[in-house]
Amino acid sequence: PPFPPVARRRLIELPRAYTELHSELTAQTPSEHPAVCLACGLVLCGDGKGECTRHAARCGGGCGVYFLLQECTVLLVHGPRACYFASPYVDAYGERHGQFRGRPLYLDEQRIEVVRRLWATHGVEQQVVQSRSNSRQVIINSYY
Repeated sequence: PPFPPVARRRLIELPRAYTELHSELTAQTPSEHPAVCLACGLVLCGDGKGECTRHAARCGGGCGVYFLLQECTVLLVHGPRACYFASPYVDAYGERHGQFRGRPLYLDEQRIEVVRRLWATHGVEQQVVQSRSNSRQVIINSYY
């Protein structure tokens, strides 16, 4: 089948605090650029060697949704193509990591719900295509 069974169309639960997620992921991998598959929870190396792309082929029928820890952003993958998507972790002002370093970041339920909906409704492919056609910067095919 082109897509995993409906029961697998749910994403893993993320910790409320970014610092908790950071501790969990850095303990699971020696990679400096951990990427967690939000479909199955596997921690991969997101260092530009195509590991996420290969995993998406096995885990999600060619589609993948990852959280890139160091970039504090979501990565959407469809086939060899990928795009960044808004971080579900924001500070008290609704701003994401990097804009004001040092502020605690917490899971925003509305933002993660958008990601969940994309995954559950098979919207990853459309989002990747749309994002790549509207962006000035495009991720190299099979980079992640």
